Amino acid sequence: MTETGRIEPVYLGYRFGIYAAALALGATGAAASTLSEFQMRCLTPMIEVRESDTSGLSLIEDMAGRETWVAEGQDWHLSRASADAVVLFCAIHGTFGTEVDAFAETALASGDWVRIDRVPETLQSVFLREPLIEVEIDREGGSLTVIETNLES
Repeated sequence: MTETGRIEPVYLGYRFGIYAAALALGATGAAASTLSEFQMRCLTPMIEVRESDTSGLSLIEDMAGRETWVAEGQDWHLSRASADAVVLFCAIHGTFGTEVDAFAETALASGDWVRIDRVPETLQSVFLREPLIEVEIDREGGSLTVIETNLES
């Protein structure tokens, strides 16, 4: 915690790591992998203001503002903002199930996130990290995305 009583971003990344571990115990197969990959490769790095994790992945597409990465033998892929992008984002595209509902409820209960009235379901950060970030849970499209907004806390 800081002197103002706010939680440090690195600590928040650790807290979300705990969420991932707890949720992975209750989920199985590809769905658990998709959520844990999102948290490890996209969400925690964005919270900690560092580049998304593409270690062990192969770059298959690099177009204006967007890169696509894959892991051999996996049923998910990662897309993220490229160096020339205006908006920073990172997403995991794949299959996920009810473990994402548990993740969202745990995040909301932590007080670190609020639900935004938007489709797809969107959680917005309220902790000390500027600019704010949002997590979009697109059940129909099969993606979990973290986006850096232009909003400040």
